[in-house]
Amino acid sequence: DIGYDVGQIDGSLGSTTKSALRQFRQSRGLGDTGVIDNTIIDALIAEANDQDAKLGFFFCNETMLPIWAAFAQPTDDTEGYRSSGWWLLDSGSCAKVRRGALTSEPYYVYGIMQADDEEVGLAGGDTPFCITAVQFHAEGGVTCSESGYETAQFRRIDTGGEKAWTFEFRPEQFNQDLASPSQ
Repeated sequence: DIGYDVGQIDGSLGSTTKSALRQFRQSRGLGDTGVIDNTIIDALIAEANDQDAKLGFFFCNETMLPIWAAFAQPTDDTEGYRSSGWWLLDSGSCAKVRRGALTSEPYYVYGIMQADDEEVGLAGGDTPFCITAVQFHAEGGVTCSESGYETAQFRRIDTGGEKAWTFEFRPEQFNQDLASPSQ
């Protein structure tokens, strides 16, 4: 969806769809016909990709050390959650961990800062999810220990209905005495 009214989607190239195609072509300087050709298909794909790039959940590492990050999100087909990881975030880097517009449900984050020979977990988490030491995708509703996972305390993130969100890992979030869940 790139913002043009095409009416009800019925698989037919009707007058409303042709009108939307004309409007899109005109707005991009691609002529004023309602014809579908490679030029319009390429332009529509590029527009959809540009819009999709702005949506989703992102992690950014604002620390001086590498962070291994994990994420828990609502599942599409049930009322449960799925946790997954790991994304390696070097200092100053970001990663997109969920594509598409976010829902109004809360999301959960966890991270481990790699400091020399020590691993320091993100403080302030209060919701348990499954993790492992290697890449994982753990469905909700399982007992972590019985399914070969460990349990970590993830931090809840309320996005306030925003379609995109960036969680920034900062040094103070890894210090239990300084961290609060709202950081």
